[in-house]
Amino acid sequence: MVEVLKQDEYIPMPVEKQVMIIFAATRGYLDDIPTGVLGRFEKEFHEFIDAEYPDVARELAREKKISDQIEQELTRAVEQFKARFVKTP
Repeated sequence: MVEVLKQDEYIPMPVEKQVMIIFAATRGYLDDIPTGVLGRFEKEFHEFIDAEYPDVARELAREKKISDQIEQELTRAVEQFKARFVKTP
C-alpha cells in the first residue's frame, strides 16, 4: 500500500486518481503485482482509465464518494486493465 501512495515531488495526484488506485489495492487487485512495477502499473492504469473510462474520474470528483455505479465501472476497468498488464519490467 505504501508504494501506491507515493507521489512525485511537486506533482500532486488528483484525489479521484488516488481513490481509484487505493480501490484497486484494497480490493486485492495489486496483490500479485511485483513491487518493482507498481509505479508503472499505476501510471498505465491511470492512462487506461483516462482513455477508456473517463466518466469514472469525473463522477468521483463530482460525487466525492464511490457510488454503486462507480464501483461497478471501476471494478470492470481494473479487471480489464489487469488482464492486459504485463508484469515484467
